[in-house]
Amino acid sequence: MIALQINNWNEERKAIKEEKINLLSIYHDLNTDIGKVAYCRNRLASQYAIAVEAMVAVEHMNSMSKDSARLVANLGWKLSEVIPVERERNTWDELKVKGTETHIINDSLKLRIDNFYERFDRQIERFNQLPNKVRQDLRELTGSCHTSETVKNIYKNGGSKYGADSPELQRCILSNKKAHALAGAIAISCVVNIAIYEELQDMAEHLKS
Repeated sequence: MIALQINNWNEERKAIKEEKINLLSIYHDLNTDIGKVAYCRNRLASQYAIAVEAMVAVEHMNSMSKDSARLVANLGWKLSEVIPVERERNTWDELKVKGTETHIINDSLKLRIDNFYERFDRQIERFNQLPNKVRQDLRELTGSCHTSETVKNIYKNGGSKYGADSPELQRCILSNKKAHALAGAIAISCVVNIAIYEELQDMAEHLKS
């Protein structure tokens, strides 16, 4: 009986040691994922600001400033840029595949980790699908406003000069009825997804603490 009890203690110590190793690894994974979430949120905030300014420029087409004209001419670049979201397979994934997530003794913590990664994965799948069509339409819109001469000028002057000295291109984009709707759709998409990423970041920060 004494030998059995000693063996049980040894097994418990091994389980506790393994749990500590797994939790430390999950902690580092969360740091990485928080960085990815923050990156996406910041990029979306930047796109939101561009989208709103573009909408204002379209709404005030006749009185727009040169800066606004440059911004709207740039609709097909920064605003239509797709922000890919992904995450690498991590400790929690490995534990679930092996069926050893039960080695984490704290059931409440285990559930919260699982909820976080399930929500994160759903958001990745959702976000990588929904905004792309609008951004593709926006690029096609701006592309349709180009002529061979404007394309040559962009190539000659460099991307930083894109649209800055082309009033014809600016008017083409601004006068297109789709421009406002597309910019608005991206702005709303940014608002919704920023809120989701903020919630994910809060969830991860609480897990870490």
